[in-house]
Amino acid sequence: MKAIIAVDGSEGSLEATRQAVRLHPQVDQFVLCYVMRWSGEGVSQLGGIDVPFEEEAEVPMQKSTEIFTAAGLPAPPQRIERPLEGVARQIVLVAEEEKADLIIIGTRGRGDLSSMLLGSVSRGVIASSTVPVLVVPPGVQRG
Repeated sequence: MKAIIAVDGSEGSLEATRQAVRLHPQVDQFVLCYVMRWSGEGVSQLGGIDVPFEEEAEVPMQKSTEIFTAAGLPAPPQRIERPLEGVARQIVLVAEEEKADLIIIGTRGRGDLSSMLLGSVSRGVIASSTVPVLVVPPGVQRG
């Protein structure tokens, strides 16, 4: 079974990564997916400052990778994506391209607006995904 883990560096996305690790070995293939806040050719908006998009993804990807390696699992492949059709839709497109069986996403991503209720990205993924979506809240109990 293959899962896409949506990564953005938030506590919710880190908790989603921890939950993904707990699903191993039932889920035996993972892909980390970071969708940047793209503002133009080769740069991204990070705190209102243009940065190369690879730099924006570096810290969130590293944090999620460390969760895998701390559990004794290999670092999963990484996808850094431009949001050509919106962040949620891009996550779903990656799942389709990777032929994933599951999308794992945390709640309460970037900013106050997206932390309201479930979060706009989580809702968008649920609404447009053709595969099951596991939505993990921050502070979920380990089981």
